[in-house]
Amino acid sequence: MDAPFNRRSIHHIAGAAALLLYPIENAGHSTMAHAKSDPKISLTVIAAQVRKQGFVCDEPQSVERDALRSSDIVWLLKCKSTAYRVRPIPSRAWKIERID
Repeated sequence: MDAPFNRRSIHHIAGAAALLLYPIENAGHSTMAHAKSDPKISLTVIAAQVRKQGFVCDEPQSVERDALRSSDIVWLLKCKSTAYRVRPIPSRAWKIERID
């Protein structure tokens, strides 16, 4: 019998949760499904993507929108030992920049 969360189901959950990070077209108006609706999912999804792209993120601490980049969707991810500026790019590798 398969474990309740196998690798495939985790990818499906992460993919569905990642949809929260992108603009949603609603009756012709672009809106943003904010991570504040469920910050724990956003923290988990963003940290997982950062790790998937080869960066170290041990014990993710917090994630928040980058206020300086209001025209783009950019997240500031703080992990235990480092921090990253993360910009999701649909259907491609995300732009990830380590911040000191």
